[in-house]
Amino acid sequence: MKAAPPGWQPHQITHRVDGWVVDPDNAGRIPVGVAKLIARAMPKLRGHSVGEVRARMLARQRMRHELSKLTNE
Repeated sequence: MKAAPPGWQPHQITHRVDGWVVDPDNAGRIPVGVAKLIARAMPKLRGHSVGEVRARMLARQRMRHELSKLTNE
């Protein structure tokens, strides 16, 4: 079974986001639709704006990208 929020059933999982999610026209931007999808899927984030979730996602992606450059040298 794939990872999902507590209480969800496998037949309720309709979307899954893996890997890098960026706007093809702007590599430093995560599409707002994706950020909203993630915010709706994670009830524990209620009270946090989509912008806050998006900022955390970008920070994590940038950190992983920088770390991958260090390990690949």
